[in-house]
Amino acid sequence: MTMFSIRFLHRHEVKQRRLVSHWHEPADSAFGEIVLGDFKETFISSLSYWRQAQYLAQWRRSLNSLLKSGKPSYLIVSIDQPELNLAMFVWPIFVFSKRLIFQNRLILPEDIKYSVSELEPKIAQFEYQEADEDGNRFSEWEVGREDLAHFLEEQPGVLD
Repeated sequence: MTMFSIRFLHRHEVKQRRLVSHWHEPADSAFGEIVLGDFKETFISSLSYWRQAQYLAQWRRSLNSLLKSGKPSYLIVSIDQPELNLAMFVWPIFVFSKRLIFQNRLILPEDIKYSVSELEPKIAQFEYQEADEDGNRFSEWEVGREDLAHFLEEQPGVLD
């Protein structure tokens, strides 16, 4: 059983799963999928600012950095052009020894810093929180550090 993966879906998978009938996929977007243990979620990524290759490169950098440094990281799954002033969707990853905790977060435009010289935006480093300021618990998924390493070793072409 795959404990961790992240990828874009092929057109035939989108049609087979009938995702387009649920979300009318615009031409400037792509469907993706993240697997975290027994949890699987389909997401839609905007292609108005980044292309699939840029998402894949960010995922690869982020995952490799986390494994090498042991510091928290994040996967950007949807980002729009800065001038649209829209939110960004990310999966922060927190490190607890050999366990990795994933959360799904929406980053508001005022918390995103764009640079003319860099395509990847800067967002404030995430602090691990179990709940928001109102006490509502964040949804979390746990994956072993070795599962992430296994994904990068066994599926090297997935993030290319």
